[in-house]
Amino acid sequence: MNDTIGLTYDDDAAVHFGHQTTGLDATIVAAVLRSRDRYELGLGILPEECGEALATTPAAARAKAPELFPAEHQRKRYVSPPLERAFIVRDTGINEHAVRVVLDADLEYMRRRGIAKDIG
Repeated sequence: MNDTIGLTYDDDAAVHFGHQTTGLDATIVAAVLRSRDRYELGLGILPEECGEALATTPAAARAKAPELFPAEHQRKRYVSPPLERAFIVRDTGINEHAVRVVLDADLEYMRRRGIAKDIG
């Protein structure tokens, strides 16, 4: 997937990095990352056309847990980490500790790719 600044997020490379970094099975890493994408789809961060690859629609993602998609967050396209984790846990059945570890590893992957930068 390409973002707006021309840097590429490679799903397979992210899963491999997450697996190598966390020691968790690659299927768990992939499940967490795909669920995170479904959450971002529901918030309107990912474009609606990504829904086909994620086997859902923005409305269907939000319908799974409407309380995790506050209207203001949708309007601002804002990700609240606690709500994101709660969605992923509910969506996948994977425990919160593993979800945190995978998301932390993915943030490090994005930092190394130049996609994410530290603020502050």
